[in-house]
Amino acid sequence: MTIETRPELLAMIQRAVEAYREMTPAERARMMKQQRRSWARAEAGFGSDADEAAYRAALEAGDAATISRLNAEAEARVRAMEAVYARD
Repeated sequence: MTIETRPELLAMIQRAVEAYREMTPAERARMMKQQRRSWARAEAGFGSDADEAAYRAALEAGDAATISRLNAEAEARVRAMEAVYARD
């Protein structure tokens, strides 16, 4: 499938590009700051490669206790990241 076969996606991309071009430098800076925060939160939630491997193994094994623990650890990493940004 290519963008040519999905005209609605192409239209959405074109609208997004146009909206970006219309932004002021200050608006772009605010948007990029929020994008960085969003990326950092996501990465914090994923954790390390070892964290991801442990989660995958727990899912495959149906190990509810480990899944719960790993979810709690991921939430703690995200809260820590948010605390850092709260100081901003």
